[in-house]
Amino acid sequence: MDAERMTFADDSFDKVVAMYVVSVAPDPKRLLEEMRRVCRPGGDLYIVNHFRCANPAVGMIERMIAPFSSLMGFHPDFSLEDFVARTGLDVAEKIPVNLLGYWTLLRSRNRKPAG
Repeated sequence: MDAERMTFADDSFDKVVAMYVVSVAPDPKRLLEEMRRVCRPGGDLYIVNHFRCANPAVGMIERMIAPFSSLMGFHPDFSLEDFVARTGLDVAEKIPVNLLGYWTLLRSRNRKPAG
């Protein structure tokens, strides 16, 4: 199913999860809007994704390899700060996961109004 145009009814789930998809979705903001739509008010949104590393040396390498994103299957230079600013995501929890914490789990409460 297209994550930017899900066929689920509004408020269908208590928890909605997007794993390894945000940085490769054509429109990450639209993806998050759909996650909010299908999640009940007060439910939880979970995103597991790679975001550009804050370490300047690693960040430089990520920018250098970014043109090869289609070969790697993800965008190594995807900015968490830009994503949060564009989407208004209220990050309640940020946890490093996977190999050396290179990937991040974000948890957010779905704050859309009921009904």
